[in-house]
Amino acid sequence: MADMYRILLVALMSAFFTFSLPLVANATVTMIYVDPISITSEVGESFSVNVSVVDVHDLYGWGFELYYNNTVLNGTGVAEGSFLKSGGTTFSLMNFTDKYNATHGRLLASCFIVGMGVSGVNGDGVLAIVDFKTEVQGGPCVLKLCDTKLSDSNADPISHQTVDGTVTVIPEFSSFLLLPLFMVATLLAIIVLRKKFYVIGH
Repeated sequence: MADMYRILLVALMSAFFTFSLPLVANATVTMIYVDPISITSEVGESFSVNVSVVDVHDLYGWGFELYYNNTVLNGTGVAEGSFLKSGGTTFSLMNFTDKYNATHGRLLASCFIVGMGVSGVNGDGVLAIVDFKTEVQGGPCVLKLCDTKLSDSNADPISHQTVDGTVTVIPEFSSFLLLPLFMVATLLAIIVLRKKFYVIGH
Protein backbone atom coordinates (compact mmCIF):
# COMPACT_ATOMS: atom_id res chain seq x y z
CA MET A 1 0.00 0.00 0.00
CA ALA A 2 2.90 2.36 0.81
CA ASP A 3 4.39 1.61 -2.59
CA MET A 4 1.11 2.58 -4.28
CA TYR A 5 1.06 5.93 -2.47
CA ARG A 6 4.71 6.47 -3.41
CA ILE A 7 3.96 5.77 -7.09
CA LEU A 8 0.92 8.06 -7.02
CA LEU A 9 2.97 10.87 -5.40
CA VAL A 10 5.73 10.54 -8.01
CA ALA A 11 3.12 10.61 -10.81
CA LEU A 12 1.48 13.74 -9.40
CA MET A 13 4.83 15.50 -9.01
CA SER A 14 5.82 14.56 -12.56
CA ALA A 15 2.54 15.93 -13.89
CA PHE A 16 3.02 19.15 -11.92
CA PHE A 17 6.51 19.77 -13.29
CA THR A 18 5.46 18.78 -16.82
CA PHE A 19 2.68 21.41 -16.89
CA SER A 20 4.50 24.12 -14.93
CA LEU A 21 7.79 24.15 -16.83
CA PRO A 22 6.34 25.45 -20.12
CA LEU A 23 4.76 28.33 -18.22
CA VAL A 24 8.13 29.29 -16.75
CA ALA A 25 9.90 28.89 -20.09
CA ASN A 26 7.32 31.08 -21.83
CA ALA A 27 7.40 33.83 -19.21
CA THR A 28 8.40 37.11 -20.86
CA VAL A 29 9.14 40.64 -19.77
CA THR A 30 7.72 43.82 -21.30
CA MET A 31 10.56 46.05 -22.48
CA ILE A 32 11.09 49.51 -23.99
CA TYR A 33 14.31 49.59 -25.98
CA VAL A 34 16.32 51.61 -28.49
CA ASP A 35 16.48 49.84 -31.85
CA PRO A 36 19.08 49.27 -33.14
CA ILE A 37 20.90 49.02 -29.83
CA SER A 38 24.25 49.95 -31.40
CA ILE A 39 24.90 52.32 -34.33
CA THR A 40 28.09 53.45 -36.08
CA SER A 41 27.76 56.61 -38.17
CA GLU A 42 30.07 59.03 -39.99
CA VAL A 43 30.50 62.71 -39.09
CA GLY A 44 27.81 64.82 -40.80
CA GLU A 45 25.56 61.82 -41.44
CA SER A 46 21.88 61.54 -40.51
CA PHE A 47 20.36 58.40 -39.02
CA SER A 48 17.22 57.25 -37.24
CA VAL A 49 16.49 55.00 -34.30
CA ASN A 50 13.25 53.48 -33.09
CA VAL A 51 12.06 53.48 -29.51
CA SER A 52 10.14 50.21 -29.46
CA VAL A 53 8.20 48.02 -27.08
CA VAL A 54 8.10 44.25 -26.88
CA ASP A 55 5.54 41.91 -25.34
CA VAL A 56 3.10 44.48 -23.99
CA HIS A 57 -0.57 43.84 -23.19
CA ASP A 58 -3.38 46.43 -23.32
CA LEU A 59 -1.08 49.38 -24.01
CA TYR A 60 -3.14 52.59 -23.95
CA GLY A 61 -0.46 55.22 -23.41
CA TRP A 62 3.30 55.64 -23.18
CA GLY A 63 5.93 58.26 -22.34
CA PHE A 64 9.71 58.52 -22.07
CA GLU A 65 12.68 60.87 -21.90
CA LEU A 66 15.69 60.22 -24.13
CA TYR A 67 19.04 61.87 -23.32
CA TYR A 68 22.03 62.10 -25.68
CA ASN A 69 25.44 63.80 -25.92
CA ASN A 70 24.74 67.17 -27.55
CA THR A 71 28.35 67.76 -28.59
CA VAL A 72 28.35 64.63 -30.76
CA LEU A 73 24.68 64.37 -31.78
CA ASN A 74 22.02 66.83 -32.83
CA GLY A 75 18.35 65.82 -32.53
CA THR A 76 16.58 66.74 -35.78
CA GLY A 77 13.15 65.14 -35.69
CA VAL A 78 10.74 62.77 -34.00
CA ALA A 79 7.53 61.08 -35.13
CA GLU A 80 5.04 58.71 -33.58
CA GLY A 81 5.47 55.08 -34.56
CA SER A 82 2.71 52.89 -35.92
CA PHE A 83 2.14 50.64 -32.90
CA LEU A 84 -0.26 52.65 -30.75
CA LYS A 85 -2.05 54.00 -33.86
CA SER A 86 -3.17 50.46 -34.61
CA GLY A 87 -5.52 50.79 -31.62
CA GLY A 88 -7.28 53.96 -32.80
CA THR A 89 -6.83 57.72 -32.89
CA THR A 90 -3.89 58.94 -30.81
CA PHE A 91 -2.68 62.21 -29.33
CA SER A 92 1.05 62.81 -28.88
CA LEU A 93 3.39 65.44 -27.43
CA MET A 94 7.04 65.40 -28.51
CA ASN A 95 9.72 68.01 -27.95
CA PHE A 96 13.50 68.22 -28.50
CA THR A 97 15.79 70.38 -26.39
CA ASP A 98 19.26 70.08 -27.92
CA LYS A 99 20.79 72.27 -25.21
CA TYR A 100 19.06 70.76 -22.18
CA ASN A 101 22.32 71.35 -20.30
CA ALA A 102 26.01 71.82 -21.08
CA THR A 103 26.51 68.21 -22.12
CA HIS A 104 23.16 66.68 -23.08
CA GLY A 105 20.13 67.11 -25.26
CA ARG A 106 16.76 65.70 -24.27
CA LEU A 107 13.68 64.40 -26.04
CA LEU A 108 10.37 64.40 -24.18
CA ALA A 109 7.75 62.16 -25.81
CA SER A 110 4.34 60.89 -24.80
CA CYS A 111 1.29 59.46 -26.55
CA PHE A 112 -2.08 57.94 -25.71
CA ILE A 113 -5.17 56.61 -27.44
CA VAL A 114 -8.11 59.02 -27.56
CA GLY A 115 -11.55 57.74 -26.55
CA MET A 116 -13.41 56.04 -23.72
CA GLY A 117 -14.01 52.32 -23.57
CA VAL A 118 -11.25 51.63 -26.08
CA SER A 119 -8.93 48.69 -25.49
CA GLY A 120 -5.17 49.03 -25.70
CA VAL A 121 -2.90 47.25 -28.15
CA ASN A 122 -0.96 44.04 -27.63
CA GLY A 123 2.36 42.66 -28.83
CA ASP A 124 5.48 44.35 -30.20
CA GLY A 125 5.96 47.56 -32.17
CA VAL A 126 7.50 50.99 -32.67
CA LEU A 127 6.48 53.75 -30.27
CA ALA A 128 8.52 56.57 -31.81
CA ILE A 129 11.06 57.22 -34.58
CA VAL A 130 13.87 59.61 -33.61
CA ASP A 131 16.17 61.35 -36.12
CA PHE A 132 19.70 62.53 -35.37
CA LYS A 133 22.57 64.17 -37.22
CA THR A 134 26.16 63.55 -36.17
CA GLU A 135 28.27 66.62 -35.38
CA VAL A 136 31.77 65.47 -34.43
CA GLN A 137 33.68 62.25 -33.96
CA GLY A 138 33.05 60.61 -30.60
CA GLY A 139 31.49 57.82 -28.65
CA PRO A 140 30.19 55.48 -27.82
CA CYS A 141 27.45 57.93 -26.82
CA VAL A 142 24.55 56.53 -24.83
CA LEU A 143 20.97 57.09 -25.96
CA LYS A 144 19.63 56.96 -22.42
CA LEU A 145 15.97 56.14 -21.77
CA CYS A 146 14.63 57.68 -18.55
CA ASP A 147 11.29 58.09 -16.80
CA THR A 148 9.65 55.53 -19.11
CA LYS A 149 5.93 54.99 -18.63
CA LEU A 150 3.47 52.45 -20.03
CA SER A 151 -0.19 52.44 -19.00
CA ASP A 152 -3.15 50.23 -19.79
CA SER A 153 -6.75 51.10 -20.66
CA ASN A 154 -7.56 51.38 -16.93
CA ALA A 155 -4.77 53.98 -16.51
CA ASP A 156 -2.78 51.47 -14.48
CA PRO A 157 1.00 51.35 -14.98
CA ILE A 158 2.47 48.43 -16.91
CA SER A 159 5.64 47.04 -15.37
CA HIS A 160 8.57 46.96 -17.80
CA GLN A 161 12.32 47.14 -18.26
CA THR A 162 14.40 49.43 -20.48
CA VAL A 163 17.40 48.93 -22.77
CA ASP A 164 19.47 51.94 -23.88
CA GLY A 165 21.25 52.39 -27.20
CA THR A 166 24.74 53.58 -28.15
CA VAL A 167 26.11 55.62 -31.07
CA THR A 168 29.73 55.74 -32.22
CA VAL A 169 30.65 58.51 -34.67
CA ILE A 170 33.66 57.89 -36.92
CA PRO A 171 35.52 60.33 -39.22
CA GLU A 172 33.97 60.97 -42.59
CA PHE A 173 35.49 58.77 -45.30
CA SER A 174 37.18 61.27 -47.63
CA SER A 175 36.74 60.80 -51.37
CA PHE A 176 40.36 61.78 -52.06
CA LEU A 177 41.41 58.45 -50.53
CA LEU A 178 39.59 56.57 -53.28
CA LEU A 179 42.12 57.44 -56.03
CA PRO A 180 45.22 56.09 -54.20
CA LEU A 181 43.32 52.95 -53.23
CA PHE A 182 42.16 52.47 -56.81
CA MET A 183 45.73 52.96 -58.09
CA VAL A 184 47.16 50.43 -55.63
CA ALA A 185 44.46 47.89 -56.49
CA THR A 186 45.09 48.38 -60.22
CA LEU A 187 48.86 47.98 -59.77
CA LEU A 188 48.39 44.76 -57.79
CA ALA A 189 46.07 43.41 -60.47
CA ILE A 190 48.63 44.17 -63.21
CA ILE A 191 51.40 42.43 -61.25
CA VAL A 192 49.26 39.34 -60.70
CA LEU A 193 48.23 39.20 -64.38
CA ARG A 194 51.85 39.61 -65.57
CA LYS A 195 53.01 36.78 -63.34
CA LYS A 196 50.18 34.59 -64.59
CA PHE A 197 51.00 35.27 -68.26
CA TYR A 198 54.75 34.81 -67.57
CA VAL A 199 54.06 31.34 -66.09
CA ILE A 200 51.83 30.41 -69.06
CA GLY A 201 54.41 31.68 -71.60
CA HIS A 202 57.16 29.63 -70.05
